[in-house]
Amino acid sequence: MSTAIKSILSNKIILALEKGIHIEFEIEQKWSTCHVDVFDYIRMLGILLDNAIEASEACSVAFINIAFITDNIKQEHRLIIENSTNQEFINIGHIFQDGVTSKGANRGIGLSNMQHILSNYEQAHIETEYSNYRFRQTLITQG
Repeated sequence: MSTAIKSILSNKIILALEKGIHIEFEIEQKWSTCHVDVFDYIRMLGILLDNAIEASEACSVAFINIAFITDNIKQEHRLIIENSTNQEFINIGHIFQDGVTSKGANRGIGLSNMQHILSNYEQAHIETEYSNYRFRQTLITQG
């Protein structure tokens, strides 16, 4: 894992802890962004963590789980960010559209920007899940 990724990760974890958000962190083994440019990966990591922090801090039981998992058989790396949310329903089919947000006016560009970044990489994509006040995004890179 590059120093730049460690830096943004530690910065966001400290910010979350200062806001009273419980953090769980897991990394299985040596990590790689595969064929994704490290600066693009950092931008996406920052977007996902900023969104998780904003959603969690409004919850009575605030948490963020972060995992970096390598699947050597599939030759893929997974960044999983799961967080608490107080939203009863999230339409995950629309969250990547520009301007779609639950956080007020003049917002909602982060996930849209992330989709734009991902469009540059055939070997990277994101999976999004929501259930029981838990929101999970998994960034998958292959190679």
